[in-house]
Amino acid sequence: MKIVLIFIPVFCVFSSLNCSNSKPKKELTSSPVIELSIPETSEMPSLPTPEIHEEIEIKPIPVTEKYNFAKNGSLSVQVNSFQNPKRIESELELWKKRGFKNAYVAIFPVQNSDQVFYRVRLGKFKSKTKATFAAEEVTKEYNVTAWVDNTKSEIPAQ
Repeated sequence: MKIVLIFIPVFCVFSSLNCSNSKPKKELTSSPVIELSIPETSEMPSLPTPEIHEEIEIKPIPVTEKYNFAKNGSLSVQVNSFQNPKRIESELELWKKRGFKNAYVAIFPVQNSDQVFYRVRLGKFKSKTKATFAAEEVTKEYNVTAWVDNTKSEIPAQ
């Protein structure tokens, strides 16, 4: 196989600044040509086949280790909120099946109203940085809108 490279330099040197009367001082009559020869082979070099000595089972990181939950804290990751108490039970069970054994329901009555919101929350955090990280990861991994919320005024469900 041959590869041919042709270099075509283009330049003009003018005798004055008036371009209409100027003529190039030097003209290039030929271009330099470089030919490269690459040997053709039909065989590709063979690579050694890797040996597998032992199969390794890859286990997912447990949720409790991944998100660094605290035993207590004033912050939590909220993943949902409903007014229907029946719906909240199935949602809580879903998060527990996903590995969030510390998922819980907090009750929030609306002031001057008979409305009540049931919120599904995941664990407790002392650090806003850790809670924000967990909320961002939960949002990506489970395609939900999770956010960090303060737990100081929550009423735990019985």
